[in-house]
Amino acid sequence: MVNDWYITAYEPIEDIFGQRVGMLYVGVLEAKYADVRWKALSVFIMITVAGMVLALGLGYVISNKMSRPVKRLIEASQQVSQGNLSPKSDPSQK
Repeated sequence: MVNDWYITAYEPIEDIFGQRVGMLYVGVLEAKYADVRWKALSVFIMITVAGMVLALGLGYVISNKMSRPVKRLIEASQQVSQGNLSPKSDPSQK
């Protein structure tokens, strides 16, 4: 118990009169819990990064899908402002 780190707990032992007669000691090696903690943290970080990448990708696709018709309307309005009163804007164009 001298060379490794332990998670420990101490609890006094009392007799029926409430007098302390000893001490209960429990120690568990900390290394196995540290490994579990790091694995859980790394999984959490990977899930968070994957979620962020997915959100950015979906945001990019959705914004392009929404802005493409707006760009076509802007182009048509520019053609009208230049004098073309029947601009070619196909609504079925994707």
